[in-house]
Amino acid sequence: MSVNQVRTRRVKAAAAAAGGLAVVAMGLVGVMGDNAPDAHASSGAMNLGATTTSTTPGKDMPAKAVPVVKAARYGAS
Repeated sequence: MSVNQVRTRRVKAAAAAAGGLAVVAMGLVGVMGDNAPDAHASSGAMNLGATTTSTTPGKDMPAKAVPVVKAARYGAS
């Protein structure tokens, strides 16, 4: 084995080790930062507010949106 091959293997091994440590560190941060509430720590029934509905009058709406044609059709002379 040449010196360059040994260096390449060492660099690859170091990069693999650094990547593995990064994955483990991200996993630990994810576990420590998990602030999800516990399923058994529920505060009871859900409180709901009043429901409101509104309608839009139909006479204010246009019947159909039609774009303004500014050019002749393709192929038409």
